[in-house]
Amino acid sequence: MRLATKFSLMTAALIGAVVLAVALTITQAQKGILEAQERERLEAVMDGVGRIAQESVDARDELMLISYLKHLKRDRPEIAVAEVTRRGRTQTLGEPAPYAEGAGLIRLTRTAVERVPVTFTVNAYPARDAAPPEVKVSSEGISLNLPSDALVKMTQERKPQTVLVSLGFIEDSLKAEIRRALKPMAHRTIAIAAFFMSLGGLGAMTLGKLLTSPLSALTAAVGAVGRGKLDTVVAEDRRDEVGVLEHSFNEMTSRIKGLMQFKEDLLHTLTHELNTPLTGLKGHLELWRDRKLPPEAQAEALATMTAAVLRMESSLGNALRLFRDPAGLGPGPRKVVWLDDVFGQVLSILSPLAGSKRITVRPPPEASSDFLYADEDMLRQVIANLVSNAFKYTPEGGEVSLALEGDAGEVRFWVSDTGCGIKPEDIPHIFTKFYRADDPSRRIPGSGLGLSIAHRAVTTMGGTIKVESQVGKGSIFTVAIPRKPRAGAQENQR
Repeated sequence: MRLATKFSLMTAALIGAVVLAVALTITQAQKGILEAQERERLEAVMDGVGRIAQESVDARDELMLISYLKHLKRDRPEIAVAEVTRRGRTQTLGEPAPYAEGAGLIRLTRTAVERVPVTFTVNAYPARDAAPPEVKVSSEGISLNLPSDALVKMTQERKPQTVLVSLGFIEDSLKAEIRRALKPMAHRTIAIAAFFMSLGGLGAMTLGKLLTSPLSALTAAVGAVGRGKLDTVVAEDRRDEVGVLEHSFNEMTSRIKGLMQFKEDLLHTLTHELNTPLTGLKGHLELWRDRKLPPEAQAEALATMTAAVLRMESSLGNALRLFRDPAGLGPGPRKVVWLDDVFGQVLSILSPLAGSKRITVRPPPEASSDFLYADEDMLRQVIANLVSNAFKYTPEGGEVSLALEGDAGEVRFWVSDTGCGIKPEDIPHIFTKFYRADDPSRRIPGSGLGLSIAHRAVTTMGGTIKVESQVGKGSIFTVAIPRKPRAGAQENQR
């Protein structure tokens, strides 16, 4: 089942439950109102019965009450029985037998007491110089003020007559009346509930589609990426969690595209970089195997083969080092490193390359020996890349010079050559990965990785690297790296 369908069903069920609960509550409230109204109607009937009973007692007319009850019972079928109790005798109208012990009946009663006149006799003796008797009549009664003590005697013609009237209403009949009144209300409530449930279901479907349509687009985009379409982009037009997911997806595809492009460039570069020296190396080895090289040419061929191997080693080292850490060269363990030692190691490895082109190499003066606290392998990689680059772009019979100096804060060294130089418009890009600044007419082999790795390595060590160049005269690469010695630098670890 699709997510949109699940969401729509769950939302519709929730809306239906809420609407049903509201409908039941309204129906229950309407039922309570009808029951209260029915109770008030019964009380109004009993109030009328009470008034007639009082008039019957006052008029001493028993037939008046009985006649009224007969007419009332005939007009109101819900009255099952009417009872009148007078002087200990009960007169019953109707058949109470079907309702044993009052079960199924709602009994209501009223009492009427005969109003019999009462005579009060007051006997009082007059007092000398006393005020005359004073009589006050008000709504609260009669007030009599006498000047002396008096004897009050109350007499009543007869004992008041009491009449008890009881009516038994059929409970099922009253409930049926309530149900009849409630039925149209229930129909209206059901119709309104159905309308709101339909409206809620439609809203749930619409909302589900709105919420899941971006996910459907993401699903389609993921499928496209899986089929190799790495340029797939989804629209970022939301500001909720789905929008964050869309942004993350676009970032992911961008990174994947960059990595795939990086690997393709790396493979293409390595293929070109290895095939060229391997072809020459294979030819020299075949000549050597067939003993077709004269003795005077063997030394030159050996130097050429050695230079080819060194070039392949350098290209592979640069590529693999960058491939292991494409986000940047991670620093290794730091220790005291003497720069003149590192220069000597690099020159001893690359000297066959310089010798094959009869390049004059001027190493740093012995007096300029200096040290710094750094990752030795990373520093050696920087120097090897710069020196190898200088040998590569320096023509036969040219010159490559090395120099270094330092102060309390940093160590600086230079690699200069008398090569072809770099055009001004190429200088801002020479540290970009795979960028080639050489003149295409010369077709100088290279991967475009060496200077990029050197730049990132120097940056990782907290230093700077820059270049000054003139076309046709050569280039000077300047590297400055902070010395950063530990407390009590171990200058004797040479």
